[in-house]
Amino acid sequence: MDAQTPTKPLASVVVLGSPSQRALTRVEVPIREPRFTIGRGSNNCLSLGDDTSVSRNHCVIETAGSTLVLRDLDSSNGTYLNGRRMTGAVPLPVPAMVTVGKTRLAVTTSAAPTQQAQQVADRTLCTRGSIVIPSRVKCAQRTEAFLVADLVGSTRLVKEDSARFATIVTAMGRILERALCGEQELFLQCTGDGFFACLGSANVAFDAGLDLAPALARRTGEPLQLSIALHWGSASLTPGGDRTGQDVHAVFALEKLRHSEPALAADLAQPGALGLLLATGRFWQQLDDVRRRQTEPVGNYHLKGLDEPQQVFRWAGLSGG
Repeated sequence: MDAQTPTKPLASVVVLGSPSQRALTRVEVPIREPRFTIGRGSNNCLSLGDDTSVSRNHCVIETAGSTLVLRDLDSSNGTYLNGRRMTGAVPLPVPAMVTVGKTRLAVTTSAAPTQQAQQVADRTLCTRGSIVIPSRVKCAQRTEAFLVADLVGSTRLVKEDSARFATIVTAMGRILERALCGEQELFLQCTGDGFFACLGSANVAFDAGLDLAPALARRTGEPLQLSIALHWGSASLTPGGDRTGQDVHAVFALEKLRHSEPALAADLAQPGALGLLLATGRFWQQLDDVRRRQTEPVGNYHLKGLDEPQQVFRWAGLSGG
């Protein structure tokens, strides 16, 4: 590794921030040093002092000939490359998304940092299985509200215009990201034609589900049907930040009920209906009385992952108002 500090930037780091940092202007920092350190401490090349989930010395970008290497410095909450947690040192492609704590960083070429930063942000958000906001907990058992939002008719939308479909899914992610900004532990995962989110409050998850379809219609300028499932349960956190467990299977099974239940399919077929929202009885019990009164029971169902049938509640015909 050349010990001389290069005069021409090797690449740039664009600070995209996090939902709670959304008011910040994107900042571009050129990588000129052979060791570009990132952390909360003021001694780093890039200091992220406002993000308390970032370690004092979190990670470093090093030069290795003409390539870059990303190395985690045994940070408390991990370093994520393009949505996946990495360990040790790995080659750093350019452009790429690096997430530290709650802060997202786009590593770009010096020639087009702004354009590449936006491309990386959209690609990372829309890739199947990508983690937008990794959990700060490494391996633990969490009890929380699960939300699955699926775009109805996604196959048709892809065939009609794949670029438009990607724009719609990106808009869904942005809306949910804002809804989650008050959460202490954030998790939002793209599923290809929708999203899987975890929240600490059933009331917040319920409101996020109700607001998603109208907000998406306002942003895209067209009515789009969404199928939303809500469940309250526990999940295990993998070292990579994913949620696994029976209750995770259950919320995805709940969303798929619309394919097998004629009454639910009829709800989606109603004129002007923007979608369907379903919640398990376990989730319903976590709601306050005001929100409970906005639902109605639709029956008991066996859901994959759960031993006992679950009573399911419905909010149908989401309006665009």
